[in-house]
Amino acid sequence: MILTFFMLNFYNQSNGNGDNFVSGNGKNGKVKSSDINKYTDPTGEFGAKEFKRAVWYVKNKVLLHKIFISCLVGICAIFWLFSLWQWGDYLIFGIASDERLYNELAMPVDYTVIHSKYSPQPIQILGTDIFASGANKYDIVSELANPNEGFLVNFDYYFVVGAEKTKAQKGFLLPGENRPAAFRGFLSYPPQAGLVIENLVWERISSHSVPKVKIWQDARLNFSASDFSFTKSFGTDGAAADIIKFKLTNNSAYGYKEPDFYVGLFQNGSMVGLLSLHLSDFKSLETRDIDTRNYASGLSATDIKIFPLINIYDESVYMEPPK
Repeated sequence: MILTFFMLNFYNQSNGNGDNFVSGNGKNGKVKSSDINKYTDPTGEFGAKEFKRAVWYVKNKVLLHKIFISCLVGICAIFWLFSLWQWGDYLIFGIASDERLYNELAMPVDYTVIHSKYSPQPIQILGTDIFASGANKYDIVSELANPNEGFLVNFDYYFVVGAEKTKAQKGFLLPGENRPAAFRGFLSYPPQAGLVIENLVWERISSHSVPKVKIWQDARLNFSASDFSFTKSFGTDGAAADIIKFKLTNNSAYGYKEPDFYVGLFQNGSMVGLLSLHLSDFKSLETRDIDTRNYASGLSATDIKIFPLINIYDESVYMEPPK
């Protein structure tokens, strides 16, 4: 009795066609194509869409690389062409233009036109008068005007009387201000006198900090005089002493530490004398009773005018606001 054993050969399986070749071809010998859309990831992390995109990228990776390189080459070509065009334009036209510019810069420029437009106009001296202020004493008074609405000016000034000149004094004028500058107490009558102004320093007022200069200044220099009286009197030594009384009110919202004033004495609209007035701690909305004297003989005044000598652009002149 003969026993025959058959073993299953895992490496040579039959395909049911009588041969031992397992084929991946479909009908008519064509290769079967898998349906990517039907692909299912058992883990649920990689779907059919992602798989399809990955397959497309792998198939077109070389083409995408070529397109990217072509774009870079095109951009470089554009920049090179632009550079060549600019260099050509400079060689043809730019060199000649530079030479013309150098020649124009070397030409002298008349800055007087620019100076007259942007620089401040000079101080105006409107007239000089001489007033008696006492026994053998005289005041030399000049009326000055600053025609510039945007410039503050500081200066030194003195008067020339014949071969003599008075002591130099420091003065200033606010933008657009018109007021006297004086030397008081000259010891002999000067038949005529000339004013000399020197060492001028102009300060431009910034329109950012003070947009409307006149309104800003008027709000700070708001002083008024009332109840003015002028009385003739004689002292025990026979010297004439005019009694001048009035009330001075600070109508502004600012107090001033040591303000100075000129008090102009007027007769029928014309100035006939000048007084100096110094106050201490003149508070906002305060009214002071002023009682002063003038020893000029034959003087008569019907009105007064107050000229503040306060540089309101200097922060040190202001009193601290009440707490």
